[in-house]
Amino acid sequence: MAPRLWIMNINPLHRQRVKGREIVLTEEPRLHLVWIHDRIFAKPLPRYLLSQTFWKMFLEEGTN
Repeated sequence: MAPRLWIMNINPLHRQRVKGREIVLTEEPRLHLVWIHDRIFAKPLPRYLLSQTFWKMFLEEGTN
C-alpha cells in the first residue's frame, strides 16, 4: 500500500508547514491528520513512546 500513498496526498508534517498550514495538536482521534483551510490537526505521541525505559522494558527483543 505504501507505494500508493501519493494518491491520497499524504505529506509529512514539515511539508504541511511549507504549504503554510498551522499544525494544531489535538487529543481528538477523529481529527488526526485532517486538514481544513490553513490548519492540520495531529494527535501527539504519548510520552511513553519517547521513553527509553519503556522501549527497553516492552519493545526490545529478548528482554521479556
